[in-house]
Amino acid sequence: MSLSPIRIAIGVAFLALTSCATLDFVHDPHSGPISREQVPALLKSIRCELITYYELNRQNRRLFFAEANRTLAVENYPHYELSEKLFGLITLDLKVQDMLSASGAFDNLKTFDAAHSQTWHFGPSLSDQNTYELNWSFLIAQNNRLVALSNSTDPFQCYSSIPILNADTRQNVSKGRGYASLKDFGGLARGAYPEFQLFTRILVNGITPLAAWIQSNTVETWNNFVAKSRDVETNEQIIPAQMTYTFTVQVSGGLDVKFTLVSPVWSALAPELSGSTQQTGSLAIILNGEAAALASSAPAGGAQIVSAAGTVTIPVPPGAPAATSLPSSQAKQGRVLYPLPLIPPPPFSLPRR
Repeated sequence: MSLSPIRIAIGVAFLALTSCATLDFVHDPHSGPISREQVPALLKSIRCELITYYELNRQNRRLFFAEANRTLAVENYPHYELSEKLFGLITLDLKVQDMLSASGAFDNLKTFDAAHSQTWHFGPSLSDQNTYELNWSFLIAQNNRLVALSNSTDPFQCYSSIPILNADTRQNVSKGRGYASLKDFGGLARGAYPEFQLFTRILVNGITPLAAWIQSNTVETWNNFVAKSRDVETNEQIIPAQMTYTFTVQVSGGLDVKFTLVSPVWSALAPELSGSTQQTGSLAIILNGEAAALASSAPAGGAQIVSAAGTVTIPVPPGAPAATSLPSSQAKQGRVLYPLPLIPPPPFSLPRR
């Protein structure tokens, strides 16, 4: 067998590999598990799931402070101390990794006599790996509210109608304190009104809508945040500060082609060509509590406990929407320490009822 076909095969593989190793040819990250056509609907689903949770959390918080019986309030109205002065964050990361490689084992055998032979071994290899990534970040105001137009349906909105709690439930929770028109945000979060949904629900474990799943996580933190005894709460409390959820989907595929020849001249002739692609889609959601800035500063020792009593107004970030003036059940107070010569901000305080 002549060496010419081998040289041709190696040359073709070399050209294929080097042609990929250029920024003049790139791979669209949308070709992974999340296609370009799916992105708008996915973003709407994330937006609507989060705003549904915001509404349910906000209503539970209002009912908690409206309930005179603290034991009933603690048992019936779990909520997360989300800051309505802060934005939450949604990030969508799409990534494609392509790899192509060529290698071979070429053992040229030359026999002189029965006792002597000579072998030359060649093991060339060449590989090319490319990564193409798209990363989008979206701010979502944590004081967003659901809107249902009465006369027409805007394709942007999440629900065609916002249901009202039934009369019996409304009577049990309102206690005549101005909540005669409570909305059934809990039912919306659980997916109890599919006829009103204008988006595709994101299901956790294939069963629970994302809004209801986040609420179930809120209940877990609630049990160590608020106590029936205010004295116990003040002294033994941990403060929920931030929730981060990351979901990643990964798809991989590959192909390996190998040819082997044994002859009197070639004790082993085994050229090999392989290629693979790995496509990843990652979604991250961050919800910021009242003490999110303290949580970010705590690892560097910049979160200071402040014992001074009184309410401190927290500055609103530029462009942030105004927040409702509801009290918080958080007993602790704190502030972020800034290195000199910067002037430290006023203490971060959340008053009790």
